[in-house]
Amino acid sequence: EKFAGYLSEKMISVSDYDKNLALAVMPEHKDKLITIHNGISDNSKNAEIKKQDGKHGLSLIMVARFSEQKDHSSVLQALQVLKNDNILVNVSFVGDGSRLEEIQNLTSELNLNEQVSFLGRRTDIDALLKQHDIFMLISKWEGFPISILEAMRSGLPVIASDVGGVKEAVKD
Repeated sequence: EKFAGYLSEKMISVSDYDKNLALAVMPEHKDKLITIHNGISDNSKNAEIKKQDGKHGLSLIMVARFSEQKDHSSVLQALQVLKNDNILVNVSFVGDGSRLEEIQNLTSELNLNEQVSFLGRRTDIDALLKQHDIFMLISKWEGFPISILEAMRSGLPVIASDVGGVKEAVKD
């Protein structure tokens, strides 16, 4: 990226957080660096009423690959605390990746199989979002995640880690 900066008129980052990271390592390109946030089209006019598809309790969904960047294990630990306090929360994980089996095993170890669904890699995300009450993206680092924007477009409240450019989309 540093080399490409010499060949470019502008360098685009997806968040101010990422722009500041770039400035720290490439100050010579400070006049070329700009932020353009990710965006998605607004389908809110086609929004449907959310349903919980027969489940009881609060229904959360996390759309994220199973990788070192994403923190599915913290979600499971929080879910176990809620279960111990007799608060029923159901979680759907959407995605695949190298840590999927590890997270499935942790789900079993924590005795959360009845509350956690692994939906795999999906292309019907809009429909899945409409079946849940809350979207979450628990991560160790992020740029400016599109999944949060998709959840907001569906009218879902968002729970997300305060990392990277997330705070530029999630204000509170």
